[in-house]
Amino acid sequence: MGKQLRLKRWHLWVVVILPILGIIYLAWCYGLWGRNNLFLQYLFQCCCPLHSESFRYPEQAEVIIPACHKQDKFITISSGGALIQVGSPYNFKYILDLRTGKRIKLPTTREDDYEILSDDLLFYQTSQREAFVFDIHTRMSYPVEYLKNLPFLVDEWGQRTTIDPTVIIPILRSAHEVFVVGRYDVVFNTDSRYYGISTSDLIICCSLSIEEFLNTHQISYVSPKNIFDFTGELSSRSGTFLARADGIYLTNTNERIVKNYQLPNSDYLEPIAWRYDDRGVILSSWGFGAYGLDFSGFLPTFLPAHFFPVPQPVLILKVPPEYLPPAP
Repeated sequence: MGKQLRLKRWHLWVVVILPILGIIYLAWCYGLWGRNNLFLQYLFQCCCPLHSESFRYPEQAEVIIPACHKQDKFITISSGGALIQVGSPYNFKYILDLRTGKRIKLPTTREDDYEILSDDLLFYQTSQREAFVFDIHTRMSYPVEYLKNLPFLVDEWGQRTTIDPTVIIPILRSAHEVFVVGRYDVVFNTDSRYYGISTSDLIICCSLSIEEFLNTHQISYVSPKNIFDFTGELSSRSGTFLARADGIYLTNTNERIVKNYQLPNSDYLEPIAWRYDDRGVILSSWGFGAYGLDFSGFLPTFLPAHFFPVPQPVLILKVPPEYLPPAP
């Protein structure tokens, strides 16, 4: 009798309770309940079906990089807002082209040394440390020749210090385009050829960063954005819209036309760059490991961890269609 009772309970668990738990779990995955609960995000979001993530966010927010793909990764965006690189130069993951919605097929199997130059060009180094510029449209790679044997300044003790800026400045001013590569090197092109200057050779004649050096000498350059560049508001490329922490505003009237997605702790994902066509602003959480569950006031101090990061996705907060210009 007792054995039959245990068997009935087991059948009840398998036939009734487990399916109910599964339905509740999938209902959370598809945003039907508790989608803003941080604890549930920590437990379940990386186990849900990947395509379910978009259901957990409002209609005006489009998921472009899933939360669990972004965990512990850097986000870099091209200056024109068309390319997004996920991962640091030494922990590279992929580059997404927002114009096509697809990942860019890269020319080599070594994927840890890629950097965005512009909406159309990438910089990469091979395992032999050879540098190239890659055109994503023509799929052509162009070698980068690093300038060598440049004249150095000499200090009062006769020791070489830095490159003579009077030599470098005219070279950079004569270039068609100048790119800052990961804020460490400078790459420029003249007559369809690419040249590079290493940081160890270039600056630091005036104790300036690369960008300060270029700005000081009025040399135009292109540099990608990283997620720490937000300064309070971002103007769209056309100047029609302003992105702030709580949503998108019309520049002329200061009217908010769409509200930002609000995180479970009432903060907002921050705008980091406008999409290439001004149809939306790219949102990301500040930093990595900066957002999560903090149990420092509840757990014993001898435990190794009191903070548990909860990754957040990269979203596009879309401009409502009625505010967009007619399609050409």
